[in-house]
Amino acid sequence: MFIYHFNRLIHNRVLWIGFAVIVAFAFLSVDSCSSSLSRRERTAGTLGGKRVDAARFAFAERFVGGGRNRPADVPPALVETQTWRHLAALHTAAALGLSSAPEEIRQAIREVPAFSNGGQFDARVYRERVAQALGVTPATYEQLMADQIVLGKLGQSVGAAVLVSPMELEDEVAAWTDQFTIRYATLSNRFADAAMELDEEALRRFYLENRGTFALPDRVGVHYAALPVTNFNAGITLHEEEIADYYEGNLSRYTIPSTNDTPVTRTLEEVRSEIVAELTIEEARFAASTNAAAFMASLGLEDFKTFAWRAQARRMAVASTPLFAEDGFVPGIEPEAQEEFRNTAFDLDPLRLDARYAVVSGKEQVYLLMAWTNTPAYTPAFEDVVDQVRPLALAQARDKAFASACDDARVRLAEALAQGQAFDAAAAAQALNVSTSLTFAVQSAGQTDFPNAQAVIPVVMRLRKGGLSETIPVFRGALLAYVADRQPGDALAAEMVRPQVREALARRREQAVVEDWMQWNLDAVGFTSAQAPVPVAVDDDEEDFEE
Repeated sequence: MFIYHFNRLIHNRVLWIGFAVIVAFAFLSVDSCSSSLSRRERTAGTLGGKRVDAARFAFAERFVGGGRNRPADVPPALVETQTWRHLAALHTAAALGLSSAPEEIRQAIREVPAFSNGGQFDARVYRERVAQALGVTPATYEQLMADQIVLGKLGQSVGAAVLVSPMELEDEVAAWTDQFTIRYATLSNRFADAAMELDEEALRRFYLENRGTFALPDRVGVHYAALPVTNFNAGITLHEEEIADYYEGNLSRYTIPSTNDTPVTRTLEEVRSEIVAELTIEEARFAASTNAAAFMASLGLEDFKTFAWRAQARRMAVASTPLFAEDGFVPGIEPEAQEEFRNTAFDLDPLRLDARYAVVSGKEQVYLLMAWTNTPAYTPAFEDVVDQVRPLALAQARDKAFASACDDARVRLAEALAQGQAFDAAAAAQALNVSTSLTFAVQSAGQTDFPNAQAVIPVVMRLRKGGLSETIPVFRGALLAYVADRQPGDALAAEMVRPQVREALARRREQAVVEDWMQWNLDAVGFTSAQAPVPVAVDDDEEDFEE
């Protein structure tokens, strides 16, 4: 690949000229470091007595909290607390000398099924899917993977202290192999669409209790000019040695399984058109970037109107972004450029010529950014977000009303059972529909063996004979399950599942131990948050997301 890139440069004088422009502009911009650090100098807090810059914290917070897939109802304070735990664990891992080798990172990435093509790792698929699914660059993803490997090693060390007692093991084996006979009553959620009036006091109370939900982070907006990479396709000339070098350097991409599962490598002639297309677009992207850099070097403190007509004269499409956050989505910008576009935009300074503009290369477009506007983080006043508050407050009021009705129904049902009434009679007295008797062993039960099995089984397997469950939420309602009978399961089945149950118990206990250790470690390392939130405890039974 090095030979290919070297050949590309020596055969293209235009690109050499563009390179010279970039080098010259780089020397011009050496003294701009102080201005470009303005965003990074913002401090999220301190960890172990050392400052943590806001950019690093935001990066960790985005992925600890689930990134783009973060549920809307996850409290921001919980995500922030988990992020500090994450950073403190990395701090301790570094102090212990734990690290991830480049080969470990490469191997971990190669083992991700989403990055394969025809059963083999494909670098192109990897780059595209990381950009599209996560909105980050490969370098950023590799850093995330490195952190994950280090934390995995740390977790193994901490979890090595886990012990499973014989009594605990026997109870768990029984829960998996005993024969359960259950019935359950269905509670319909009549509050789901109920018309409920909430006065201003109730809305304002919800707003005050959930201010973090409506908080807006630092946001910026930029003007930009987009230069299509394909504008330069016609001027690209490829040499035969470039094509051959690229082919030799990427043979794995052109190896496919044959009918008898023997790998077969397609010939250069078979894939020539693919290679020519890829090299042409790469050359064109390089040319577009140098063209944009040369244009940027010619700009002064122009206003947007001047910037726009000069860019349009160069066949660039001019637009302005709405305000966006550091981890937000920028409309109109291709996925491959999202992260670099956002980071670059936050580094711009409209008052300095050496930081007023920046070039960002995407896959199909090259963007020339111009500083425009920004707003600091703040929480809007109640009056400004009342239309957002109302549906959320109404949903909470409906949920609370239904939860209260379920609690009342369970209390009455438990009282009737304690007085010796049969479950079906006690449920019928409250006009609840009751299922037929259902018999199963957890180890052999399927998620579709009966309606709502996936929700019911994990609850009832912890109950004894005659036990009544807490409310089990299901779609458009809830269930109250009753264990009519529980008999010991097959002894052979119990012995067969014992090793798996022991391993599952150890893994569950390890998760709890590691979670407790991370909080202890955060307290031991010591931290202060610039936002001074109230730390939120993580429930003991909460499970971390696993990839």
